[in-house]
Amino acid sequence: MRTLGALLVLTSWTIAQDKPAAAPASRALPRISRHTIELIAGQYIDLDSATVLSRPVVGNLRAEIRIDRAGRFARVEGVGTARGKSMRQGTMDVRTDGGGVAKFRAYIPSQSQLASACVSWELNPAGRLDFPQPPSHAHVTWDRDAFLLAELGEGMWHITVRAGKKQREQSAEGPEVRLAPLAPDTRHTFLVRRVTESAMSAPLTLVRSQKQSIKYGKVLYPGRWYDQTGNLHVSSMSTGGDRAVDIEFYLYGVWAPDAGVKKVGQGIQAFRELRTLPRTGYSRRLSRLTDGDVFAVRLRNGCHAKLMMTGTSGDFRNGMEVHVAYLESGGYTFPEPPGNVVAARTPEGISLRWDPPPAAPVASYRITVGAQVFTSRKNTTLLKGLPKNRMHEAHVAAVLTSGAMTEAAVASFHTFEASIRVKTVTVTARRTHYSFDSGMAHPTQGDIELRGGNPSMVQVRALHGGRPTAKFGFFPVTVDERNVRFYVEARNPTTRTFIVRTKKGGMATVHLIAFDNKSITMRYAYQSPRWTGKIVEQKDSIFWKRWPDALYYVVTVNGKHEYKVKEPRLERKLLPRNQRSRLTIRAFGANKKQSEAVAHHTARYSDGFRQTKFVLNANRVTLGLRFTPVSRYSLRVEARGGFVKRPRSESGTFPPIDEFAGGSRMETINVAELDSFSFLVRGADNALVSIDLDATDWRRYQVAADCVIRHYVSTAQARARMLTAGGKPDDKTRATVAPLIELLKSPDPRRRGRAYSKLVEIGPPAAPLMEGLAQTKTSVETRRLIDRWFSEAFERHLR
Repeated sequence: MRTLGALLVLTSWTIAQDKPAAAPASRALPRISRHTIELIAGQYIDLDSATVLSRPVVGNLRAEIRIDRAGRFARVEGVGTARGKSMRQGTMDVRTDGGGVAKFRAYIPSQSQLASACVSWELNPAGRLDFPQPPSHAHVTWDRDAFLLAELGEGMWHITVRAGKKQREQSAEGPEVRLAPLAPDTRHTFLVRRVTESAMSAPLTLVRSQKQSIKYGKVLYPGRWYDQTGNLHVSSMSTGGDRAVDIEFYLYGVWAPDAGVKKVGQGIQAFRELRTLPRTGYSRRLSRLTDGDVFAVRLRNGCHAKLMMTGTSGDFRNGMEVHVAYLESGGYTFPEPPGNVVAARTPEGISLRWDPPPAAPVASYRITVGAQVFTSRKNTTLLKGLPKNRMHEAHVAAVLTSGAMTEAAVASFHTFEASIRVKTVTVTARRTHYSFDSGMAHPTQGDIELRGGNPSMVQVRALHGGRPTAKFGFFPVTVDERNVRFYVEARNPTTRTFIVRTKKGGMATVHLIAFDNKSITMRYAYQSPRWTGKIVEQKDSIFWKRWPDALYYVVTVNGKHEYKVKEPRLERKLLPRNQRSRLTIRAFGANKKQSEAVAHHTARYSDGFRQTKFVLNANRVTLGLRFTPVSRYSLRVEARGGFVKRPRSESGTFPPIDEFAGGSRMETINVAELDSFSFLVRGADNALVSIDLDATDWRRYQVAADCVIRHYVSTAQARARMLTAGGKPDDKTRATVAPLIELLKSPDPRRRGRAYSKLVEIGPPAAPLMEGLAQTKTSVETRRLIDRWFSEAFERHLR
């Protein structure tokens, strides 16, 4: 059997301080150690060496604890003197084979992980039941030219200071200890133990360096991450691996195995405003996770950090993103970021101005807008080349002379046209109506009706039409003009943005920033009613409604080509063939004012294309596609031939058939994002189908689909298939078809047109005779007419 814990001889280190050093009475006292391990069913542990064993005895090691599983309960058994005692979670004293005593604690971190347990214990190698506790409120600060250990409390202390590979020890007494001289730019680790007559407590670990070092980052977790524990290494901002983790995320809680965690707020605003982390109140377990929770974390190495977890697809269970801010140099306080960021529009771009952070020497500033990064040495900058007609967020962070970077101050601004009004308002949480046309709240009438009073949900009623959307600041072309209801949920941030049609025909994109029992705060961008003259397509031109007092019109095709015309007419030959064209028409008058009409226009497709529109219900298979509801906000799309999800701007365009790889066969999509992309699907007979989906009733999952189909069949293939299907014509067919073929040679275009239409209706039986006409000597126009007949008749035959 092992002897009692070895007596440790400490090296005295004399450091100048306010009080004289305590007598070296702690040299021969046993030191209490603390350990934390996660065990799975069937494993053993030796408490003396903190070693996990596969059997009760392995060599010189003998286990005192075994974890087992009995029904729904994880049972901990003592193999030593506490043999037979079992518990699911709790505390018990266990005597080890080395003669020590351990205060053992067991804990089940997740109800779904009953085959494992988290165990921790404090070991007194002297075999005594005296377990003094380390100071709970102690902290380290830099005071003039020395480090100051403050709020220790009354008593005697043993302090170990580590800096790199160097280590020094000292005994002290009293509530404060001044440690000098120490290099201020070096990272020091302080181990503080309470000294009693019989033992020294487990250490309290503190980290401090005068040179600030802060680390920011994000950690992504995939969908259903909770099927296994979602561990997190805060210092490296990574997951997985065999290293000891700092945080374990479970579906119903957070567990800090050897440190502590504390919930301090909710939402991105609370995360940004959290400057000073709490010194006490940390626990190893927190239950009930909510999207947007903000945590303060005390790590095993003595450092602190703050975390915020958000869902990547509306619900954190379907994917989670954890924002991390880590104080590498120790301490509890993050440096103040720049303040009062103000954005102003100028002819050259967006001018940003901010206040420097207080009492911090700044080397430069880093400005991030989306994917673009700007730098500036002054507290002002000019942003150029930002996308137009969007909402933007500028993140301004200060890079200090020490190399540390502060958190970013955020300012929202937009690049909308002057006709679009952006406003933030707060209304009562009762039944409130709001009019975007007038910008005022009304008790009984308006464009939307808000019913709050519940901190977790707000009911929205769009009186003149609207729908949820995933993008704030995006104005669709059309919104159904009907009364709709939907809900905004606190646990699902994707429901906070929606589109509303106003009574006068305008549109407003709305984002609910915050709501509680008393008030609702929302930000909206309002677009006044647009000129919506109907576009009429004829054979050679496209016409639209004349705008009063318009001197000329500027027509933009697909955002690329602009044409200036005096009359409300555009020639069809200016539009690209066989693809959708989006026309933006602006009318300019004598007073230089302009009005804008945006309309989707589908050009006439040539032979080989077919266009249709229908309503696609859930669980109905059409064109090789099936839509199945998964939840209130998502659909599952399945395609036997594969599909590719593309931007809506590429709708109606087709790549070569040999370049279509098929894409995915099944994918889950958000209903609110349907208006931002289109599908390219491989259908029957090797056909490619371009489908635009628009949720007309997102609760019942009815989808209005406008599709364009192109059969990639060449004229030679169509001719061969038609001849095979037609076979050898009989006398009756010859008597019917022969006169029509003769009329194709007629100089009268009306007779040729009527004959051609009848031959298309006859279809394959006329194919051999049409092929015979092609073999004879005919004009170029007749040969083109025959080729066109084979393609069009083949399309009709496929239907």
